[in-house]
Amino acid sequence: MSLPLPNHHLADLKKDHLYHLGYSTDDDLRTMFGDVKFVCMGGSTTRMAVLARMLHEELSIPLPPTGDPVNICKTDRFVMYKVGPVLAANHGMGMPSLSILLHELIKLLHYADADDPVFLRIGTSGGIGVQPGTLVIADKAYDGQLKCQHQEVILGKVRTTAATFDKQVAEEILSQHTDKSFEAVIGSTMGTHGFYEDQGRLDGAMCEYKEEDKQAFLQEVQKLGIKNIEMEATQIASLCYRTGRRAGMICVTLLNRLDGDQVDLTPDVYKEYQARPLNLAIKFIKHSLMQSGHGIRKRTLETDDGTEAKKTKPKETQ
Repeated sequence: MSLPLPNHHLADLKKDHLYHLGYSTDDDLRTMFGDVKFVCMGGSTTRMAVLARMLHEELSIPLPPTGDPVNICKTDRFVMYKVGPVLAANHGMGMPSLSILLHELIKLLHYADADDPVFLRIGTSGGIGVQPGTLVIADKAYDGQLKCQHQEVILGKVRTTAATFDKQVAEEILSQHTDKSFEAVIGSTMGTHGFYEDQGRLDGAMCEYKEEDKQAFLQEVQKLGIKNIEMEATQIASLCYRTGRRAGMICVTLLNRLDGDQVDLTPDVYKEYQARPLNLAIKFIKHSLMQSGHGIRKRTLETDDGTEAKKTKPKETQ
């Protein structure tokens, strides 16, 4: 049975339109998505298509007659592939785009009665004091103020929420790393609202600080146990935590930011680096499926008024 959602307003809807995915509660969501156990998300549409193809092979699920994975998203906002118990979707770049996708995926799987799926972000990042090609498995997310939190403006007021990932998920992902040619570590991830100044880069269209200012900032980042910087971490950590969903994140580092700002990799190296978090995610998924739910735990949610949240479902139309 699906975990409840902490939003009592959903029960008042006659029909819930998941606008950016093109689905609604009029669709037979339970038949289509009720068996989903894992949701894999990444920024790139191409990367998710590659992941879908890899999942078909690794889970021994034949490709459709066309020979290509089928994009089942009904709009052009995102792509979405379903391969057995795995749903793979791209979230675009940055927290606003990820927030939209994640809200609708969480609701989609809630209405489908999916049983406590794990949400995984798989991506690229800039490393902090680690070698390029390292896999960072996030345990906590820090914002640009170097606080373990996520902030959003809701009804004109800043709301601050926790930004932590599921510790058990992180440990189980790390346990599946066996390739000795590169390192995988559990550490904190910094999620920023931009790629250039937000991350202390010197190579944007403008920059009003010096190299020594940047280095002092990155040294402070490193002292907090932050291993990498990207642009989605606090959003997925916070939203999944608030809704009681288990979340993990695996990002490969493309460079060590203490050494520079430019991502300058050959196409072959870049392709190989991008494959590393995909391969580890698939190993984690296969291991979890073989364990048949071993170690899964559920969380009781509370609504804003302190009462236990109940499963929400739009009202049936008469």
